[in-house]
Amino acid sequence: MQGGTPEAVRLSSWSRRFYLGQPDEIGTDSGFTEQGYLLPCFTEADVAAARERMAMQTALGVPVRWLDPGEVDAANPTLAPGQTLGGTFCDQDGFVAPPRNVAAYTWR
Repeated sequence: MQGGTPEAVRLSSWSRRFYLGQPDEIGTDSGFTEQGYLLPCFTEADVAAARERMAMQTALGVPVRWLDPGEVDAANPTLAPGQTLGGTFCDQDGFVAPPRNVAAYTWR
């Protein structure tokens, strides 16, 4: 849901609600998995852009939060430690399983 424009945020928020309600609403399941999404910042320009996006996303109801550099390192241990200036994270971001999504629509 951490889109860069209000339109992208609204679409991804709608999509998340759709995928979560899909089993009850239409009897199929696209395998939506909520795992969160991290957007690390490596430069001061990245930080400024992220803070601006966060303000827009928060205003649209996205529960995005700022992670300090140590929290980014802990959230993604595959990054080299100490390389970021922080980042944004939304616990509710996730993905669907593409083959399962196609199967769900085909079945329906």
